[in-house]
Amino acid sequence: MDLPRDILPSWDPGLGGPDRSPPLHGGRGAGLSLFRLNAESRPDDASAQYHLGEAYRFTEQPEEAACQYRRTLELDPEFPQAAQRLEMVTGG
Repeated sequence: MDLPRDILPSWDPGLGGPDRSPPLHGGRGAGLSLFRLNAESRPDDASAQYHLGEAYRFTEQPEEAACQYRRTLELDPEFPQAAQRLEMVTGG
């Protein structure tokens, strides 16, 4: 599954699309599932891993988010915001 990159940064995976409608009519779980599926199908794509981290962050799962941000940085050490988000969810 290849998600359009132009919607991902602005989309809140926990609350729905930009218009706040529930993703796939399933609320937070469906949004998270969509990002998880995307990351699993593209394991070497830093953007896919980062956005799964964002989905975990928005659904208040900081440990899982931290793992995804670390994976993002392994794939692309210069990925914008991944290091900042990692620091945010780990508290330091």
